[in-house]
Amino acid sequence: MASLIDNIFNLFSLQPSAGTEAQAVVFRRNDYDVTDTICITSAAAVSNEVCRIYSALFPQASTAHLAQAFIDFERIHAGKYDSYYAAETPYHDMQHALDVVLCMARILSGYNQAELESRKIAADLAEIGIIVALFCDVGYIRKHDDYFIEHGAVFTSTHVSRGAEFLGLYLHDLELDAQVELAKKLIHFTGYEVEIENIQSESHQHKILGYMIGSADLVAQLADCCYLEKCSERLYEEFVYAELVRPEYGGDSNKEYVFESKDHMMKMTTNFMKFSIDVRLEKTLGGVYHYLSTFFDGDNPYLDFMHKNKTYLEKLLIKGGWKGSLRRALPIIIKK
Repeated sequence: MASLIDNIFNLFSLQPSAGTEAQAVVFRRNDYDVTDTICITSAAAVSNEVCRIYSALFPQASTAHLAQAFIDFERIHAGKYDSYYAAETPYHDMQHALDVVLCMARILSGYNQAELESRKIAADLAEIGIIVALFCDVGYIRKHDDYFIEHGAVFTSTHVSRGAEFLGLYLHDLELDAQVELAKKLIHFTGYEVEIENIQSESHQHKILGYMIGSADLVAQLADCCYLEKCSERLYEEFVYAELVRPEYGGDSNKEYVFESKDHMMKMTTNFMKFSIDVRLEKTLGGVYHYLSTFFDGDNPYLDFMHKNKTYLEKLLIKGGWKGSLRRALPIIIKK
């Protein structure tokens, strides 16, 4: 079985494409979602919208667990949750997770609107899928027992398994014990520790739910209007801690890194984006992100922004480089 490092290397090693012109999109604030209507640096704002979508799908179901999950999510990121330090990873931060869970709820809604009754996701499964999406990157957050670890990004290669461990305990606290084993499987659809084809699903709905969570994780980041800036400024920092990229100063001269520099990492990002859209989203994850078009009545603003980011970076690289051309000011949630 290939290692996580091998998988990451392979993701960035495809031949770049000629690019696809993005469709026209509306102006978007850097801390808002693709519709520029939901503030994705606010857990309360995203909680309200996700609970609204959930209630529209399941009018008889309670949103109490979902609302509590958002409260606890904000607490753990702020370092106010038992036995956990505050989140410190600048790329996999609160905004990213809130963007993911919002996208997840929208895919779920589109799917249930489009599919036959026998194939729809039931309320209890939808609830657990949303909670898993919300906590998909909780494994980056250090526990107090990890005091000897320099930074949460050190857990890059194991954060999904750590997230599964967290969910096992957290869902018990929410009195959702019956969903623990499912949740531990679902979170692996967001990572590369286990090949998606090797994740055992007990039903069609379980597999589709996993596809939704994995797709939302990818779509949200690739469609972020600050995606390229976040890669160069924040993901690079995380990759240095994870020893995936050679640091700008120093580093082990005898070590073979996945990326030899930030410039190398940015050049390979177009390959990652192409693979993510054409292979992982479209094939490996079953193309479920297309249900966003149902949610948005025929449009898919996430896809528009993904292609816009990819095309812009490709154009910059053709012109000679990305440096000096990425100027969006990044929202700040984590204080260093």
